This record gives sequence, C-alpha cells and structure tokens, in this order.
Amino acid sequence: MARQQIPKVPQPPTPNPQPPTNNPQQTTNNKQQTTNNKQQTTARLSADQVRKKRFMKTASSTCPLTRQQVIQQYFLEHRARLLDVAAFLDRLDRSSDSGEPDFRELALRQAVAVLADNQPQRTARILHLLSDHTTDLPQSAHGMKGALGAVRLSEGSTP
Repeated sequence: MARQQIPKVPQPPTPNPQPPTNNPQQTTNNKQQTTNNKQQTTARLSADQVRKKRFMKTASSTCPLTRQQVIQQYFLEHRARLLDVAAFLDRLDRSSDSGEPDFRELALRQAVAVLADNQPQRTARILHLLSDHTTDLPQSAHGMKGALGAVRLSEGSTP
C-alpha cells in the first residue's frame, strides 16, 4: 500500500532583522526611543491602576449604558428572577410545618433586606452574607453532600 503524500503548507516569510549598525547616533536614538516607550508604558499602567482603585471605591459611572438602556435590556430577565424568589418565599410560608426557619431561609431573607436598603455595593454585601468565611478544614467529609449556599451560624454568631 502506497503512502499518501500530505501537501506542505507554505510558511509565511519571516521578516529580515535589521543588521546591526555602527552608527552611534542611531544607537543612541534607539535607546532613547526604548526608554520613552518604557516610560509611556509605566505611565499607562499607573493610570490603569488609578482607574482600578477608583472603580473599587465606587461603582458609580462604570456602566457604559444609560439608566434607560439598562432597564430596557435587563428588566424582564430580572423581573422573572424576582418573581422566582417571591414564589419561593410564598412556598416557605405555605409549607406544612411551621418549625424553626432553616439557616438558608434566614440568609435569603437577610439578602432580600440588603436588596431593599438602597445602599451601594449590594452584590458584594450579599455575597459576603452568603459566603462561608471559615478557614478550618473539616476533619471528615462524612455527611457532606455539596455546597449549602449559605453559612450555618452557631449560637450567637453573626456573619
């Protein structure tokens, strides 16, 4: 059986590097240009770092869309999500047992209160509220089936 020839893919031509120059003036100009490029890059990085710090301090004016555009684009999606949360809370209210509320229910109700307080950084505050901040590793995985989505608080502790 004859081997089939695979056609070679042509390689793009490589640019010829500039030959080294013995002209000291051109060498000095190249060094100055390199120094200027480094300074501009450093200045640009510094400006980017300043922008990031400003962004982290306040979330105002970071969305390129107008308020009306945000509402137009995202309202129906978030309306449906809000109705899902309301339906979940209604199911909890109608549940057959009226025992003590579960820690996840309490966390969700606290998160809803954060949504309604009109203070900045709601996403970060809710994430902090629902996150487990313990650093201790469990000694065993027995009985653990996965993430709980909220922190089970011990008596008298707060998130």
